[in-house]
Amino acid sequence: MQNTQRAQSGGVLKRILMILAIVVLAALLFGIVSCVAVPVMVQQGVQKQLDSLVTKQATLTSETLMSTLESASEMVTSKMTMMGCVEYDDEGVPVLTKGNFVMIYKATVKAGVNVKEIKTVIDNSERVVYIYVPDAEVLDVKVIPDSVKYYDKSFVLFNGDSMEDSLRAQQQAEEDAKTEALGTGILDAANKQSETLVKGILQGVTEGYEMKFMRTLESINSKAAEIQANQATKDNIQ
Repeated sequence: MQNTQRAQSGGVLKRILMILAIVVLAALLFGIVSCVAVPVMVQQGVQKQLDSLVTKQATLTSETLMSTLESASEMVTSKMTMMGCVEYDDEGVPVLTKGNFVMIYKATVKAGVNVKEIKTVIDNSERVVYIYVPDAEVLDVKVIPDSVKYYDKSFVLFNGDSMEDSLRAQQQAEEDAKTEALGTGILDAANKQSETLVKGILQGVTEGYEMKFMRTLESINSKAAEIQANQATKDNIQ
């Protein structure tokens, strides 16, 4: 009888010891897993914050691009020097104020892009900058003062308007130079160079982005609406 009771007590003690061993082992394992899991979770959180910070720092804005473009001294993509002559005959009163002369001149004609009409749209998620560059136009025409020579002067004795006549002749020369330059294809040459010039100016602030040029204003407006819609969808999901 006593032997039976001792055997039963020994069995209970063994079961208790086994249960304690399992509990201790489980506690140790849980502690190890916790020690590993917590640092991993912290690391993932820190990485997520760093990724967010980098994204914010690398985000471009259209204001940045336009400021860079406007800081360029001039958006001239083609320049010509024209030589011509103007036969000037004013409409003054004969004998008293009439002045006639021929003016030989050189003039510079500059063609390029109006910076204010350039439009940019940025897709920061895809790292793409879309750019619309308008058609080139004549930006400036100036007669070179040192090149002007007058011939066949026939100012009458009492003509006091010679300076005014000269200014009018220069204005006429500038109009003629502009017409001549347009006839030689200055705008075609300017259009071919405009994208290259814009790309060169923006290259320093678009690192990591691809630049794509849009041919029409409608196409870039459509792209802007598409990017805005995609961003709104992403914001709603988040």
